[in-house]
Order: sequence, then C-alpha cells, then structure tokens
Amino acid sequence: MSQSENIYLLAGALSKAQGEFLPIKKTKTAKIPMKSGGSFSYTYADLGDIREAVTPTLTKYGLAVSQAPTIRGETPTLTTTLLHESGQWKESEMFLHIEKSDAQGQGSAITYARRYAISAVL
Repeated sequence: MSQSENIYLLAGALSKAQGEFLPIKKTKTAKIPMKSGGSFSYTYADLGDIREAVTPTLTKYGLAVSQAPTIRGETPTLTTTLLHESGQWKESEMFLHIEKSDAQGQGSAITYARRYAISAVL
C-alpha cells in the first residue's frame, strides 16, 4: 500500500463517512452445484449494490474511489485509490486471478476484484 505524504484529512473524512455508510443490501443470489449432487446458494452484494450504498456518503465528505486494471511486471492487477478533495490519497494493489483467457474472463476477474477491493479500502 502507498499513500500521500499526509493523510490526516483523508483519515478524518473516512472516519466520518464510515459512521454514516448505509447497510449494503445483498440483492444477488449465486447457486453453486456440488460434486456430490445437489447445490447450495448464497446471497451477495454485487459491485452496483456496494457503490449505491457508499457513494452518497463518500461524496458528502469529499472522498472518491478510483479503480483501474494495470499490469505489474507481467501480472495483471487492480489498483484501487481512495482520494480526498485535499489531494491526499492512499492506494492498494490486488493481483487479478483470470481463469479464462478471454475478454469475459478478464472482465469477471476485474469486477470481482473491484468488489472486494472497494469493500477493503472503505
């Protein structure tokens, strides 16, 4: 993780925002087949659910999240940056695990990583 020289304004704004985040609704259901037959399911919050819950509060406190796929050496990664209107920032990087080497596989890995990374940074 890297960050700007100072993050005291960002930290203060994030602390206030965290106190006001709405609960994140789990609106999606995944059904997983089991090797032994049958299946199980669970509900989860997709990226849209997460963004919907946090964006108004982030905006209120001058915060924003930027996410971009990048390459570190030969490894695909996702860079997530938490920004404050003061110019202060902190950034983290997450390796992407791309299971299918096509556009759909890449897009799936990016979306999955974005969902986890935004939850972690906030």
